[in-house]
Amino acid sequence: MRLQGRNAVVTGAAQGIGRASALALAREGANLALLDINGPGAEKIAAQAAERGVKALALTCDVTREDQVQRAMERAASELGGIDILVNTAAWLDPPIPVAEMPFEVWDRAISTDLTSVFLCSKYALRAMIEQGRGGRVVSLSSMAGRRGRQFRASYGAAKAAIINLTESMALENAQHGISVNCICPGAVAGERSVNIYRQLAEREGRSAEEGERDYRKLEGRFVTEEEVAELVVFLALPESSRISGQAIGIG
Repeated sequence: MRLQGRNAVVTGAAQGIGRASALALAREGANLALLDINGPGAEKIAAQAAERGVKALALTCDVTREDQVQRAMERAASELGGIDILVNTAAWLDPPIPVAEMPFEVWDRAISTDLTSVFLCSKYALRAMIEQGRGGRVVSLSSMAGRRGRQFRASYGAAKAAIINLTESMALENAQHGISVNCICPGAVAGERSVNIYRQLAEREGRSAEEGERDYRKLEGRFVTEEEVAELVVFLALPESSRISGQAIGIG
């Protein structure tokens, strides 16, 4: 187990890439603090992780709220014995809307959930890592949508593009502390999230949600899986990746 004795915080851990990343890290021996606004969902994943012989703590947390993030990070550091790895995966599935029609509430929620959460969780995890003095890893989920614009996905794409810049800045700021900071830019990821996007896009075009899902099923085999993304998360948490920092790594 290549991460035995290391402590990882995973946000958005109740489902999707967060769930897959948590279980992959547990397989490698990392103890876990699992943050999610869905407390029961986080508890379920924590129980599955504990079956692999690691300590797993489920923390109900709205990662857009600084007070909640601070408490969760302090508790994680206290109960696990420090924070060595942070994995930021929390995100919101925003509806496909052109900018000219986008309600401010949609923009605000996308930026808060997809970007502000990365800032807040990184802020307090980095503080813990610097104080501990043993280095660390921060891995955030950006997207290929953060590298190029996409129709009807401006709020999501803007947040994901900002994560790339934030990653580069944090990497430069924390290199002296032995902390590497990277982000992952998946293309389309197989799973319910992509199914919902295809349904919504079809409905926007005047077609049925069922037709959108059929479009997705035709392409599903070409998409990267949550587990494949999770394996890249694990690699970036390993000692072997210590010289990789400030990178936005594509997959899929």
